[in-house]
Amino acid sequence: IKKFFKSLNNKNLTEFEALKVFDNIGINTVKSEIISNPTNTKELINEIGFPLVMKILSSEIQHKTDTGGVELNIISEEDLKIRYRKLFKVFEKLKIEDDKKQFIIQKMETGIAEIILGYRVDELVGPIVVVGSGGILSEVYDDKSVRIAPVDFKEAKDMISEVKSFMIFNGYRGLPKVNIDVLARAIVNISQLAFVNEIREAEINPVIIKKEKEGVVAVDGLIMLN
Repeated sequence: IKKFFKSLNNKNLTEFEALKVFDNIGINTVKSEIISNPTNTKELINEIGFPLVMKILSSEIQHKTDTGGVELNIISEEDLKIRYRKLFKVFEKLKIEDDKKQFIIQKMETGIAEIILGYRVDELVGPIVVVGSGGILSEVYDDKSVRIAPVDFKEAKDMISEVKSFMIFNGYRGLPKVNIDVLARAIVNISQLAFVNEIREAEINPVIIKKEKEGVVAVDGLIMLN
């Protein structure tokens, strides 16, 4: 990972680069590919499979949803071309240079719930790890647990038990159960970023929580460097 950071010149990583880091520290991530346009992408599409998600890809844009830079549930090659044109207009609106206009395509993942998993270096207490309810309403509900990083497996499980919305993970009202151990391991793994001096902040939002035997998958992430 340290070699990876030495090769970078940006203060922020693209989402594709951030997901690579999360994958390297042991957090399951969605299959992703980078494209410049939707032509000649049939092989990549076949590898991923429909339905797809398509997003603008730039280290200059950290919150893609706020800019209209995310297209969900793309169901065909024709649909992909239509969504591409919409996202291209977003790049134009944001005045991103032509040679920096790239897109990321991913498998459209679904599950039981969406959570946020984060790490940052707090000015007062130092490295901290956060887990909580995720998606676009994560800041509204403010349902989360925080610890000094790094944490061990027991602390990670304690964090899970402190998030009110996570009570559904035990099969609440007939919902499928979740593999809590896999989620706890993801919390432990992201907390290990405390040993990587180059990272100021890291966030996965959302992590898709799946059925017990399917684990979890990170589908969107950002990393900011010192």
